[in-house]
Amino acid sequence: MTKSRKTVVALITVAVLVLFTLATVWFLWIGAPTDGPDIGRYDNPQTALLVVDLQEDFTGPGRVKNILNADDTVRRAGDLVAQAVATGRPVAYIRAIYESPVLRFMMGGLAAPDEPGSRMDARLPSLTAIPVFTKTRGDAFSNPDLDRWLRDNRVDHVVIVGIDAFYCVEDTINGALNRGYKVTAAMDAISTGTSRDIKEIAAKWKAAGVNTELR
Repeated sequence: MTKSRKTVVALITVAVLVLFTLATVWFLWIGAPTDGPDIGRYDNPQTALLVVDLQEDFTGPGRVKNILNADDTVRRAGDLVAQAVATGRPVAYIRAIYESPVLRFMMGGLAAPDEPGSRMDARLPSLTAIPVFTKTRGDAFSNPDLDRWLRDNRVDHVVIVGIDAFYCVEDTINGALNRGYKVTAAMDAISTGTSRDIKEIAAKWKAAGVNTELR
């Protein structure tokens, strides 16, 4: 091999390693929970329901993702939404949006901005009073508007449902804990697209102080 060819090969190798490192750092950042200031103490604090990533592409009848017991998960989440609305408790829907062309390509085009598949599952109650917050990272609190809305509504306790238990739900739970919220994971309305046992992550959450008993 000539000297010039060795130089080209070396440069290509370095470039590949740099790109791989950057991609790794980027994906770790996307999946990392966020931090924020602790919530205050409120008179008559409220409990809010957060519905994470129950979207047409993931759980709808024409879903692309293989989510365990998707239909039951959506039904149970919908029941919790109806109960919360009936008792005047705040509810928020969280939508994952993949804006990056690279990430969208790796996700097979799922949850692309302005595409029907990125909408919340149509079987969930559709009410104008329920705000929808979008996110481009795993943790729903990466959108500061969500935390602001919760504080404006004097929320100190969040009940979380949705998918995926090992990714976005996990990140959102940690984002809430990092801000001092009390957290309940409604396990009957949380699912995964992985082959892992959801009891594994539930035990981890419980050890961190999360209530996993609500059914």
